Amino acid sequence: PLNQVVAKTYEFGGRGLLTENIRWNAGLYQAVNHDDIQFTAAGTANGAGYYKNVGRTKRQGVDMGLAGNVDKFKWSASYSYVRATYDSDVSFVSSSNSSEDANSMIYAKPGDRIPSIPAHQVKLRAQYAVTPAWSIGTNLIGFSDAYVWGNENNQHRANNATCVADNTDCATGKGKVSGYFIVNLDTQYNIGNGWKAFAKATNIFDREYNVSGRLAETMFAADGTYGAESKQLGLLPGAPRAAWIGARYEFGGPNK
Repeated sequence: PLNQVVAKTYEFGGRGLLTENIRWNAGLYQAVNHDDIQFTAAGTANGAGYYKNVGRTKRQGVDMGLAGNVDKFKWSASYSYVRATYDSDVSFVSSSNSSEDANSMIYAKPGDRIPSIPAHQVKLRAQYAVTPAWSIGTNLIGFSDAYVWGNENNQHRANNATCVADNTDCATGKGKVSGYFIVNLDTQYNIGNGWKAFAKATNIFDREYNVSGRLAETMFAADGTYGAESKQLGLLPGAPRAAWIGARYEFGGPNK
């Protein structure tokens, strides 16, 4: 059985006014998970694995933000930084990592970054009240790059070998997913008596990006044919452009 995860967290922060119309907030934190749990590969077979305790992990970060309003215009900006690392020595099976040993093992050490947790995050928001009942807005969300699973030791490096069946010397991918920005739009109209109509569009520029990935192996070739196992970088793509409209009713709200 798995040991229970115990988290010890320390946080310090504050908030206040810079001017009559500009608010600020900031905070520092540290969280240490004891006996943290992560998924790990069971062997070289793609996708097979289990959850295990990986010792201590640590997250240290800062959050800060500004928000304000000028007449009909509202805005906000926030920035977050987190250093998420292993705080214990831990081993993983990763046969597609270029630094694997003879037993297909890699070794993460204290200070190595935990995969799929970007260090930097930025959010910007602007909203304009066209009329007292109708508003339009936009937000921009950005994330920095992050290590992929299978690169828990942060040491994978791609080489020039061709990743085809039975070529055990190839190393593909840079061991990270790239950072990205997406832009969203929204609008809302207060119909009255608790009813509101809304519309929203996400990733309006249809940006192609990946939110996570894994160094793994596959039995499928690039043309879709099934054959011998080869090393590949699997990616989890982000959502494409999408839009929808709708209406909602808010119970207990003012009947205007």
